[in-house]
Amino acid sequence: MTSKRKMNSTVLTDSNCDSNDDDVVSFKKRRINVIDNSDSDSDIQNTRHTSKYIRIMENEYNHNGNPFEFVERSRLQHHLPVSSKPIVYFNLSFTDSLWAMMVQETNRYAKELISASIPNSKSRLIDWYPVTVLEMKAFLAVLLEMGITRKPTIYSYWAVGSRAIPWFSKMFSRNRFQNILRCFHVIDNKKCFPPSHGKYDACAKFNPILEHANQVFQMHYTPQKMLSIDESLVETLCHSSITQYLPNKKHHKWGIKFWMLCNAVSKYCISFYCYRNAKSKVSKNGLGYDVVEKLLQDADCLNKGHHIYVDNFFTSNALAKFLYTKNTYITGTIRKNRKDIPSEAKQVKVGETKYFQNGEVLLCAHREKRSSKNPVLLISTEASTANATVVKKRYGREREKTKPNIIHSYNNFMGGVDESDKMLYTYLDERRTLKYWKKVTFNIISRMVLNSYLLYKETVGRQAISRLQYTSNIISKIEDEWTRTRKDTCIMKGEKPYGLEKLPGRNLRRCIVCSTKNNVIKRSNLICVGCKKGLHPLCLHKHVCKF
Repeated sequence: MTSKRKMNSTVLTDSNCDSNDDDVVSFKKRRINVIDNSDSDSDIQNTRHTSKYIRIMENEYNHNGNPFEFVERSRLQHHLPVSSKPIVYFNLSFTDSLWAMMVQETNRYAKELISASIPNSKSRLIDWYPVTVLEMKAFLAVLLEMGITRKPTIYSYWAVGSRAIPWFSKMFSRNRFQNILRCFHVIDNKKCFPPSHGKYDACAKFNPILEHANQVFQMHYTPQKMLSIDESLVETLCHSSITQYLPNKKHHKWGIKFWMLCNAVSKYCISFYCYRNAKSKVSKNGLGYDVVEKLLQDADCLNKGHHIYVDNFFTSNALAKFLYTKNTYITGTIRKNRKDIPSEAKQVKVGETKYFQNGEVLLCAHREKRSSKNPVLLISTEASTANATVVKKRYGREREKTKPNIIHSYNNFMGGVDESDKMLYTYLDERRTLKYWKKVTFNIISRMVLNSYLLYKETVGRQAISRLQYTSNIISKIEDEWTRTRKDTCIMKGEKPYGLEKLPGRNLRRCIVCSTKNNVIKRSNLICVGCKKGLHPLCLHKHVCKF
């Protein structure tokens, strides 16, 4: 595995994705985490424990109807007209405060980077000058275009000859783009503790944009009744305390895991947060219980009549009863070694369905195929013992199949997070980075763009353009604004340049900072790009340019 993680330190980024833009990834709905065995040990069945479930027949199910009325009305919180352009929806998530934060922290880190080390005469940082809000928007537009137009390396986008793509050169020089990419930050490094510190937080460097995303996701959209909770993986091979290994993932196996709450119908992401590691504090109810509770509380989705769909990692009888007290339904697969699962539910013949009841919780055991050694177990607090008829096509022929309604409902609404990830990966530039937090940050930015499209699509309805057209429209709008106001020197009017420039040959100039002390003359082969005064790299942060 070490060989897979080894990277060339002279290259900021490299590509590990050669797939076409139209590739669609598939995910399993049932997962086993081999790194963090996060099941609730307190919820594993004791063989001496007597089950509280009672076997019932289909016509004996006694349910009190639907006591929890869904009190919310799924709607968009904004009041935009149907004729609004895609850039308007884009700006709902990418606010002025977000742009200001990215610009401020990027410029801050660039200044610290240049001051802390002496740039080589061939270093790109010699040509650094402060980034502006408009330039940061153009930088993001280039990242979005890279997700549409796939190339193996960063250098490939600025290649010359018959394979050249002039658009990228029109937006940025290659050195300028890589300078911004290298210095890109969303938080002051002084606020982050080093790994050796007791208060070190591996998520600190992307927490600001994660918090911003959660805020705007919930600000502009009221979700529908059906919600789904699952895990999402941001692929990275970088070494970190929060990196997970999930062997059952087909798209990626190494990465940083997020717990995510999505609208089961529109696939809109409502809330998500990062799973740090197995050392995180877990209550006696187990990690799955805690994740569901936290996501629903953060999104303010309790006591509103929502119906939550989860897989067997999360589902437990304790969780079902807790959510029921919070006026919230749940449907999910459940593992056979959970507490209170009757032994009779584990012995089901092919084509047979058994039902069991424990108060407000209905347990369904169904075995469809002979190849399945064990039956599928599901519990629900809003279900019936009725069957649903499903029409399937195979070899051009339609065939009707009958399955329990609870399974049919689960199949329809469980895949909200997986489908959201599929849409995200379609136009996501999954280029490797040396810093794992940058990979996470760009993934969150792409999810913000995806959510803005889902808002647009739900507002416009059938007349909505495709996601590719939507993203291309946003890129074009930013491009027009950027190229219209950009100067040949890439310095915006009114902005002071910042950085160093090397003098030709062996020429030297007196350093404007350190040479004034005690009349000691010290010379440098570097000058300020603004006032053209001699300057040492370590003196740059003390210099006040009078350009």
